[in-house]
Amino acid sequence: MKYLSMMLFMVIASVCFSACGDDDDDPVKNSPSIIGKWQQINNAGTVITITFNNDRTGVINYVYPDNVGDENENFEYDYINENRNLTIVGSQLRGKYYVTITATQLLLSTIEEKEEDVITYSFSKI
Repeated sequence: MKYLSMMLFMVIASVCFSACGDDDDDPVKNSPSIIGKWQQINNAGTVITITFNNDRTGVINYVYPDNVGDENENFEYDYINENRNLTIVGSQLRGKYYVTITATQLLLSTIEEKEEDVITYSFSKI
């Protein structure tokens, strides 16, 4: 009986004293968010501001150097954080992108079969 009690105590103790690993170091989970405003000035001097909203919608604003033809484009997007794939629908930037993101910079690289065809757009957090 004493042996059986000791075995039962050991089983209970092993269940009670087990610990789980800390998930806080997951780089995907803790990566900066795409949500917010990002901006770039292209070679022609056009200021492009892209806003990603929480509801998977966004706006791209173009301000041209001559202030003629400034425009806003609404779009929808789908962003999968685990594989960093972004799909934009409904704007000039429509397409599929691979996302590289830091606290201050957003890089959108087109997903192409040939590496030489890849275009990368660089935006800064505002």
